[in-house]
Amino acid sequence: MLEEKARFKGFTFSSVDDFITPENREAWSRSWEVSLCRQTLILAEYNQVVAEVECALTQFLA
Repeated sequence: MLEEKARFKGFTFSSVDDFITPENREAWSRSWEVSLCRQTLILAEYNQVVAEVECALTQFLA
């Protein structure tokens, strides 16, 4: 289903780098604690979460 939606919207992707760009990483790291600290009691470490997302996307795209 994701492939069909992406094709319809003209998105192409083949790797994790298509989702997690250097620009995204920079923006996320700057706003991680500021944006999320009020939404959860325990905030996971940014690097840990990004690593887990990268792993999940890699498996999903395989």
